[in-house]
Amino acid sequence: MNKTRRYAFKSRAITFWVSLFDAAGTLLAAALRFFQPRLDPSRIRRILVIRLDALGDVVMTRPAIAALWRAFPGVPIDLVLSAENAVLFDDAKEVRNILPVTGHWFSPTASFAQRIRTFLRILSQIRKVKYDLAIDFRGDLRHILLLWLAGIPYRIGYGITGGGFFLTRCGSYSFERHQVDLNLALLEFLSVKELPVNEPFTYSGERKRRFWNLYGEPLARLGPVKKIVLHAGAGYPSKRWPPEKYDELVRRILEASLGQIVLIGTEHDREVWRGPEQRTDWVIDLRGKTRVCDLPILYDAAQVFVGGDSGPAHIAAAQGLESVVLFSGTNDARVWHPWTVRLHLQRHSVDCSPCEERVCPLGHHDCMNKISVDEVFETIRSVLTAPDGRNPTPNRGSEI
Repeated sequence: MNKTRRYAFKSRAITFWVSLFDAAGTLLAAALRFFQPRLDPSRIRRILVIRLDALGDVVMTRPAIAALWRAFPGVPIDLVLSAENAVLFDDAKEVRNILPVTGHWFSPTASFAQRIRTFLRILSQIRKVKYDLAIDFRGDLRHILLLWLAGIPYRIGYGITGGGFFLTRCGSYSFERHQVDLNLALLEFLSVKELPVNEPFTYSGERKRRFWNLYGEPLARLGPVKKIVLHAGAGYPSKRWPPEKYDELVRRILEASLGQIVLIGTEHDREVWRGPEQRTDWVIDLRGKTRVCDLPILYDAAQVFVGGDSGPAHIAAAQGLESVVLFSGTNDARVWHPWTVRLHLQRHSVDCSPCEERVCPLGHHDCMNKISVDEVFETIRSVLTAPDGRNPTPNRGSEI
C-alpha cells in the first residue's frame, strides 16, 4: 500500500474527484481566509470533540482528550459519540457532556434517510452551544462539514477524506504513524505537547457495585483463581480467528487449569462461535450480557485478555491488562495495535497485508488461519506464570 497517499480512499476515481473538490475549495478558502479568526488558545471557553466511528478508534482518542483536559483546566469538553460507545465515558472526569448518537453514517443498519436526519439533528444540537473549538480526530468530511456549518470558529482535524479547506487548521496525516500519536499531533496546533500515555477508564463506585451484584457470584465460585477474559468477536470476518481454534485453545487452557475463562462479546459473537459444549465454573459466558462500560471493571479483576483486533482489546490495553492479541493482516499493526507495553501480539506475516478488507479477498485467510493454537496457548501460559508485573500506573504504547 502506498503510505504517502494524501487520501484514505483506495479507489482512484474517488480520490480524483475529491482532489478536484479540494482544489476548488482551497481556492475559495484562500480568498476568505482574511475574514477568518486567528487561532487563539487563550480565547477557548468550550470544546467539542467528535468521534462517531468504531470503539477501538474512540479508545485511542482518549489520551488526546485527557491531554486537552489538562491543557485547558476548567474548560468544558463535550463529546459526540455513537450511543453504544458513549457509556464508556459516563464517569470520565475529563468530559462535561456527551451527545450520544444513533442512526449515524457509520451504523451499518442506518438508511440514507436516517443518516441525513441524524446529520441535521447533530447540527441543530451543537449550534445551540457556543463552542469555540471543535476537533475531528478521524478526518471525516461529514464531521468537518458539521463543524463548519455549526459556525464553530476554530476547527482542527485531518483532510484525508476531503474538505480540509473547511478546517481552521488541517493536520498533516501520516499513514505510518500510530493512531494515538496522530490524535495527539493535532493538539500541537494548540501548543499542547504530551507523551502518548494510555490512562485507565474510570467508573463510579455505584457502577462497580452494580456489576459485581449481577456477575460477582459466578466469577467468585472458584475463589482467587486467575481470570482469562476471552473475546472471540471482531468487527470484520477478516479479523476473526477460526472457531475451531478457539475450541482447541479453551480445551487446552482448561486441561492445564490456567485459570477461569470469562467469555465476553455480543449475541452475534455467540452465533459465530458457540463456545465450549460443557459449561463448568471454569467457563463463565457473559456474551450479550455486559456493555462496554462494564469491561474496565471486569478487566481490573482479571490477569490477561485474549482476543482479536477489536474495541475490547483496546480497552484492555488502556486498563493495563496483559493483552494477547491475535492481529490479522487487515490493518497495519504498527498503526493500529492496542497502545500498551503489555501487548503480546500474535500474527502471521502475509504479503497481502494490509488489505483493509472486511473479508479476505484471496479466500485463504492465511493471516489468521496460520496463527497456531500452540503459540497462543504458550503465550498465555507464560504471561500467567510470570511474576505479577501489572502496573496500575498509566502505560505507554509498545513499539511494533
